[in-house]
Amino acid sequence: MKILTLPLLILLLFGIKQNEPLKIYEARKLTDSIVIDGLDDDVVWSEAVVLTDFKLYWSDAIAQPTSFRAFWTNDQFYFLYNVIDDNIVPPTVTKDRGIIPTDRIEIFLQSNGTMNPYYCLEMGAEGNTLAYVARHYRDFDFTWIWPENSFEVEASKTDDGYIVEGRISMESLRNLGVLQNENMIKVGLFRGDYSRSPGKRSSVNWISWVDPQTKSPDFHVPSAFGQIMLVE
Repeated sequence: MKILTLPLLILLLFGIKQNEPLKIYEARKLTDSIVIDGLDDDVVWSEAVVLTDFKLYWSDAIAQPTSFRAFWTNDQFYFLYNVIDDNIVPPTVTKDRGIIPTDRIEIFLQSNGTMNPYYCLEMGAEGNTLAYVARHYRDFDFTWIWPENSFEVEASKTDDGYIVEGRISMESLRNLGVLQNENMIKVGLFRGDYSRSPGKRSSVNWISWVDPQTKSPDFHVPSAFGQIMLVE
């Protein structure tokens, strides 16, 4: 018979989640560059580690599949999202944030291992992009602009969803304090899966790589982040 310790018993009684192990993704190094065109037909992408561990942590439903891949070179960090989506909701113009709500993927990057500040990239199926800087908790600055020529993204629609491909210069990651010890990035990988029925407002399922362990969907907390390790 297994005897439960008092801390574990308290967790079970009150439905409190235990912290899950730190999630780590390994991005392999390339010697050649990748052309950013919003497609996944570059043969090199087949050699990347494929991350598919994305879940609906606030719902019992099964998330539509999402995959993430990444590479790096001495000059660039490359990423590719491939998304299955049977109901793509186009962007809507808003006064404060421009191009949302819309189906999109998101990448958040901590600076110097903290969320003061952290940098957010939200990229949609139409190629629309929103970049901003934030501080914990939810102190957003939408006037911030990613350093010139250091970020590029393209998107394309597929028969069953969409692809978002992009690059971020390693120089900008260093200057922003995102790249730690030259081989580690603290990152949040997310997706907003929107749907809309005729005559109704859109609804959204929030999908994450890491379980933020919050009562309601929230990516703007330290517990929503994992690590990307840059390996040779």
